[in-house]
Amino acid sequence: MHEARGGSGHGPSGGSSPAEEALFDRLAAIEAERHFFRRLDARHSALHARCCTRTLVVTFEQVEAVVGDGESEPMPLGFRLGDSFGWSYLTLLALGQTWFRSEAVWDFFDQLIDDEFFDAFDRVLFFGAGLAAHAACAYSVAAPGATVMAFAPQASLNPEFAAFDHRFEEWRRLDFTSRYGYAPDMLDAAAEAHIFFDPSIDEDAAHAAQFNRRHIRRHRLWHFGENPAQLLETTDSLTRLFALYDEGRLDRLEIARVLRKRRQNRAYLVRLVERLVSRDRKRLAAIVCHNAAERLDLPRFRARRDALVKELEAEGVSLSFEQDAKPREEARA
Repeated sequence: MHEARGGSGHGPSGGSSPAEEALFDRLAAIEAERHFFRRLDARHSALHARCCTRTLVVTFEQVEAVVGDGESEPMPLGFRLGDSFGWSYLTLLALGQTWFRSEAVWDFFDQLIDDEFFDAFDRVLFFGAGLAAHAACAYSVAAPGATVMAFAPQASLNPEFAAFDHRFEEWRRLDFTSRYGYAPDMLDAAAEAHIFFDPSIDEDAAHAAQFNRRHIRRHRLWHFGENPAQLLETTDSLTRLFALYDEGRLDRLEIARVLRKRRQNRAYLVRLVERLVSRDRKRLAAIVCHNAAERLDLPRFRARRDALVKELEAEGVSLSFEQDAKPREEARA
C-alpha cells in the first residue's frame, strides 16, 4: 500500500504499462451482482461491486502502488476488503500523482449524489493514504454521515494553505479551489474522521493541524515516516483497524491498543533507532536496540546495540546491560 513518490512516469495523456492494463482487464472481469468498471478519463478509473452487506468502503489508490513490484495478479485494497469483510466497495484509481483532482472525478461523484448511490448503504467508510488520503477526505462530503480513515493527508496544495510544503511544488498547479477542494472543510458532513500522521514530519504535522473540527480525531504515529499505512500493513495492524470499524469499535482507545503493536514491528524499530542515531541520541538508540533484542530475540538489534555501545565507549560514555553477562538460556530461566 505504498504511495508512489517522485515522477510518476505518466504524461498528461496518462499512458499505462502492460502490467497496469492487465490490472484493468482483471477489474473489468470481476463477477458481482452489481458491478461496474469505468475509465473516467485518461488517468482515473472507478471500480464498484455490490456484496452481501450494507457496508460500503470507498478507497482511493494509485495504480502503480497496486501493481507494485510484479506480484502475481495484484488487486486493489478495496477488492481485498470486500473479499475479507463482505463489504461492497467503490475504488477510485489514479495513474500517477494526480491527487484525484480531475473534473471527470468531480462529475463522477456529482452523479453518484444525484443517483442517491450512497443512500443504499447503512455505513460508508472512506479510506486513503498520502495523496489518496486527501481524496478520501475531500470526496467524503458526497456521503454525509460517513467515517473517514486518512493516513498523512494533505489538506490542500493550494499555496494559501500549504506554502510550507515544498515536497509537491510541481503539483501546485492542480486545481484545489474548485469542487471538493479544501479537505478539512469537506469533512464537515462526516460522522467521524480519523487522521493518522507522524508529527515528527513537519509538513505532515502542519497539514494535520488544519483538520481541527470537533468530530475529527488525530492519531500521532511517532517515527512512522511519510507513509504510516504501509508500515502498519507490514503487521496485521491495518487489517485490525478495518476490523474495528466492522465491529463498530473504531474509537480512540481501541485504536491506541492496535497501534501499540508497533513495538513488535521490526521496520518501525529500525526507523526509530536510525532516527535516534541521526539526532545524536546514541545512548537511547542503544537502549531501544537492547529492548528489541531481548524482548523479540532479534540478533540484528543485538549487533547494532553492541556497535553503539562501542561508539559510546570511544566517546567516554559507559553503558552496560546486565543481561549481556549471562547466557541467554540462563536469562530466560
